[in-house]
Order: sequence, then C-alpha cells, then structure tokens
Amino acid sequence: MMHPSNFVVVGKLVKTHGVKGEISARISNDFIDISDFPYIFCQIDGLFVHFFMEEVRPKTDVICLIKLETIDTEQDAKELTGLEFFLPKELLADHVTERTGWENLIGFSVTDEKEEFLGNVESVDDSTLNVLLCIKNAGKELLIPANEHFIIHIDSDKKIIHAAVPEELLRLN
Repeated sequence: MMHPSNFVVVGKLVKTHGVKGEISARISNDFIDISDFPYIFCQIDGLFVHFFMEEVRPKTDVICLIKLETIDTEQDAKELTGLEFFLPKELLADHVTERTGWENLIGFSVTDEKEEFLGNVESVDDSTLNVLLCIKNAGKELLIPANEHFIIHIDSDKKIIHAAVPEELLRLN
C-alpha cells in the first residue's frame, strides 16, 4: 500500500475543459513541470490511483490543461475536479531539489559565495508572492528570497544551499 508520506502534492484539478475529458489544473509547486512525468496520482477513497497523462498544455504560469488516459468525457473529468494530484517522491528524486518545492529544503545548510555558513533553513514562508527561506543561526533569523537570483546551487546529496546574499540583506536581518 502506498503511504501519503511517499507523495508530494503538485497541484489541484480545478475544472473540466471542453467535452473530451481535458481538465484544467492549478500547479501549486513552482518548480515542477508535470509534463516531465508520465503520470500523476490522485487520492480517491483513501487510495492513491495513478493516471497516465496523454497530453499537458500550459495555459498560464500556474494553470495547465491535462488530458488523462481513460478520461474521455466531460463527465469523467468532472468526477476528478476538486482533487489534489501528487507525484511520488521516488519519481522526483532524479530531479533537482529546487524543482520539488521549497519546503523540501527545510533542514538544509546555507552557505554564502565564500562558503561561509549562514545557518540552516528552519521554515519556508510562502504566504506572499515572494517565497522566503527562513534561515536561523545562533538565534538570529535571516530571510532570503527563494529564487534564482539568490539561490546559486542546491546540493541535494550534501543538503547544502549555496546562496548569493547581498551584504545589505545580511545587515537588515
């Protein structure tokens, strides 16, 4: 049996699109391109059920249209609307950590460009448009934006984030 801890929420199936079974999906994880994967899972009656994807078409930055195998009518698609969809963590293991969601970086060490230790990621603040990594070191908190301008490299094996943090930002915190 597949346990929920083996999965990562990727988005939500929002509404039907057309009459041939396409579903409009809201992607909640900024760094996953679901078209990279052959299937998704939905939790139905407590069980994780996989659906192979025939086609994925982007509509906006966070919305895509998905055509699932065996879902061929508007009514079939309607039965799945409102459900979250998932990818198994093992399937994501081969992808770069930043593509699996910022919350997966909790516990990682953060170093600056000079390899100086800045602290450990204690939490992720995604309550605003700009996601922030909350880094703590010796009782001090540092907030850095979780984006490609500040995050240089993520070493998933060593659990280290190499960041470019401007001196001004370090002084603010």
